Amino acid sequence: MNKSISGFLKKMIMSKAKYLIRLDDACETQDESKWSAIERLLNDFEIKPIVAVIPCNSDTSLHFDKENKNFWKKVKNWEKKGWTIAQHGYRHTYHDIKKENLLLPFHDRSEFAGYDLQKQTDLIEKGYTEFLRHDIRPTAWIAPSHSFDNNTLKALKKSTPIRIVSDGIACFPFTDEDITFIPQQLWWPKWRPSGIWTICLHPNSMTSEQFSTLRMNLAHKHFSENFISITDALKEKKSLDLYSILYKYIFWGHWRLRQLINQYR
Repeated sequence: MNKSISGFLKKMIMSKAKYLIRLDDACETQDESKWSAIERLLNDFEIKPIVAVIPCNSDTSLHFDKENKNFWKKVKNWEKKGWTIAQHGYRHTYHDIKKENLLLPFHDRSEFAGYDLQKQTDLIEKGYTEFLRHDIRPTAWIAPSHSFDNNTLKALKKSTPIRIVSDGIACFPFTDEDITFIPQQLWWPKWRPSGIWTICLHPNSMTSEQFSTLRMNLAHKHFSENFISITDALKEKKSLDLYSILYKYIFWGHWRLRQLINQYR
């Protein structure tokens, strides 16, 4: 058997899957009751998630509660607890863009992609400055709707010290152009044989039934024993190997098939 194929199969059999939780759309007008519920749940399982914090939210679809004057104190407390604070764009507002112009073609909208380097640099810097104003230093970047281009990454390096992006389709963290990507591939806990898997949740839109189901899922031995922090995930960084390349093709093939099916429903 070819050595690369046998090595690929051995890694799949021998290595255990590890999981991270990512919470998106934390902002001053978030649904406080649901964010309190997710915090209690994660505390029960001693999970330290990545939190995508919008520094200056202008997205009216995220106006769930009145503006919380103590929001940034809450973010600071998350940081003190060891939760990873990530800069989630700037205002979380969008302009239209063709999917093919994005590094991850999930949606046809973006807050950043398509703008020139200077404009993207200015927007990211304004968002990062808002964190500093509250004595918080985000260590990761998350683009709203997964939508960014090469200029976004250049702007991120130019305007902030952040060198970690929570996004991408692969099976393990990897580094490209001085940026370490921690892939985000799941939107609910799902069994995987091996790899590092980020589960992205949106607490603002979760139902009480979903909270209950999530608690049951997290209590399952496969998940409860295998949650890690972003620090642990970085130790698993690898080059893009056969496993990740194969998974990437399968993921996007499945994604495009689902989009095609939805068009004809």
